[in-house]
Amino acid sequence: MSEVWRPVSGFEGCYEVSSEGAIRSIDRTIECRSRSGAIIKRRTRGRTLKTWADCNGYRAVYLCVHGHRRAINVHRIVATEFCVLREGCNDVNHKDGVKDRNVATNLEWVTRKENMKHALEIGLSDKRKPVMATSIATGVSEIFQSAADAARALGDILKNGNISSAATGKLKQAYGFRWSYV
Repeated sequence: MSEVWRPVSGFEGCYEVSSEGAIRSIDRTIECRSRSGAIIKRRTRGRTLKTWADCNGYRAVYLCVHGHRRAINVHRIVATEFCVLREGCNDVNHKDGVKDRNVATNLEWVTRKENMKHALEIGLSDKRKPVMATSIATGVSEIFQSAADAARALGDILKNGNISSAATGKLKQAYGFRWSYV
């Protein structure tokens, strides 16, 4: 597929985005004040803008309009212009998990839940803490990947709150086990 350029929504006539993740300003005439205070028209040449990695590792760029500068993530600009927005989806997912690969074919609109699930599945994020259950009756121990996994093993996912409380020491035991984080 060849590179396609489209205007950036909200910045039409000033900036364009490509399906390959590049952002450029376009040739235009702007009004500005001279040193004497007079309003003058000045011609600016378009150029490809430099991006940088924000604190979360996503590429970002500054866009200016009417003298106001705004930092925007490149993946959100590309997705807004090239990806179909599904109802209720506010997150942009990188399908391959590479945060700075902002080509349109690598992006999709998803819900927060879908985005977090994808991050867990491909190993980008693992918020789960392993938990150990020691039977009070027998002293036999078993390790689970998370309190939710332990609750599923006990037959009720709603039990994970008490398991977590027991693992942090807020409860002495839960469901016949002593719990601790590994």
